[in-house]
Amino acid sequence: MFYKSLSLALPANLVYSKGMKIPRFILTKKPMVYLLGCVSVCILLNACVTPRGVLQDRNFKKRDTQYRIGDPGKNWQRLYLKDADLAWLNERSSSTILVNSQCKEAKDIPLAALTVQLLIGMTEQNIESQTTLPWSDREALETIVTAKIDGISRKLNIFVLKKDGCVYDIIFAAPPNFFDKEVAAYHDIRDQFDAGSKK
Repeated sequence: MFYKSLSLALPANLVYSKGMKIPRFILTKKPMVYLLGCVSVCILLNACVTPRGVLQDRNFKKRDTQYRIGDPGKNWQRLYLKDADLAWLNERSSSTILVNSQCKEAKDIPLAALTVQLLIGMTEQNIESQTTLPWSDREALETIVTAKIDGISRKLNIFVLKKDGCVYDIIFAAPPNFFDKEVAAYHDIRDQFDAGSKK
């Protein structure tokens, strides 16, 4: 559930990312084993293993799908969450970007309904806009919405795409006063996003 991932990525519940002090681990029962393994793989293969797959040269691959993704830039630090393929945090503005894909349990659900599912658990929701975009030979739905996550106000840009039996989500969340300043990083991620076919 992305709501859970967004909650975990809030500063009060900060998780591990490279270059950050580690207030607590939530990744695994053996965090140091995971950390050492990830560092070794990054050095040897120029790739990074996440809890859900492998990111190499902006290409993310896991068992049932693969896709190309952009980079948010130097002010964003990688997070490693169990409930997201990829995640980044901008500590300066308390903004997050989460990317996820799901194929095993993907159903024939309209994009608007899938977007509503991503908002479950958030309060005081107010959808500002919804736009249909041509993407990866399909249609994607992009939604801008304000809501509260665990009582904290956030403005979100949500991108949802269905292709070849998989659902792809990109979520950018920021304090409302930082949204316009930081949304460019979301666009850098989204604009290079290209959903590949399943292996």
